[in-house]
Amino acid sequence: MDSSQYESQAAALRSQITAASQAAAPSYSYSAPAVDDSLEASLLKQGIITRAEYERIKGRKGGNLQQAPAAAPAQAPAQLVASLQTLEKTIANCTVRAPISGVISQVYIGDTHLAMAGKPALVIRQDSPVTASVQIPAKLDNVMEKAKDDKTLTVTMSDGSEIWYGELKKQPNEDGDKFTTYKVQVDNTDDEITIGNEYSIRIESGQNVSCFMIPKSAVIGDSTVAVVNDDNLVDMKSVSIASDTGGYVLIMDGLAEGDRVITDPPKSLDMGMQVDVK
Repeated sequence: MDSSQYESQAAALRSQITAASQAAAPSYSYSAPAVDDSLEASLLKQGIITRAEYERIKGRKGGNLQQAPAAAPAQAPAQLVASLQTLEKTIANCTVRAPISGVISQVYIGDTHLAMAGKPALVIRQDSPVTASVQIPAKLDNVMEKAKDDKTLTVTMSDGSEIWYGELKKQPNEDGDKFTTYKVQVDNTDDEITIGNEYSIRIESGQNVSCFMIPKSAVIGDSTVAVVNDDNLVDMKSVSIASDTGGYVLIMDGLAEGDRVITDPPKSLDMGMQVDVK
């Protein structure tokens, strides 16, 4: 949206504020000593008396550099400052910001140049590269780093028929210690990836990861699993769940190979009861 009118008004206000705020420059005056034709001055010139004796006799000093009082700096009128702040906010609101760079392919704001909350204003065709954010369980961070170091990490984006290769970049963690956000970046030099289509992202580490997939129904509460021990009694184990997909959960820690997990535990186990399994 055109903000030139507001910018010219803001420039005029800044000039007024500067003029009103300029402090008066301090002025200086120098009082030179008057010409002295006295006897003492004559004796001083002849070297008969010293400068200290002369000053003592005359009881005065030479010329002094004096500074005239400076005018107090004028304060910018509060009304001008408030008007400038309002204009600066208006100028900022005239700028449309988007999290991607690209070419505007469709405009919905019309001749009024007004954008409304909740309604699309512009469609931006994203330039190369295309970026997307994905969340990966934080417990897999070391796996991702090792895959990068060993050069076994493969990142692809696909629409079902075409595949584009990309790279994975770790972002600052904002979700605590459960998930880590990664940015997938894929080159789109031929503009084959278009906005509005659905794409799947596949990340392959090429690393062996010790984990277990169990039905989601086996999880009691947030992170507890019931297993049957060698005495046919039920033990409760706390587990670390990395992800939840398709009715299954990925367990990164807490279970061991050979554990017999109760996939549909009775509700009585929710209260910590231990039952004998026959």
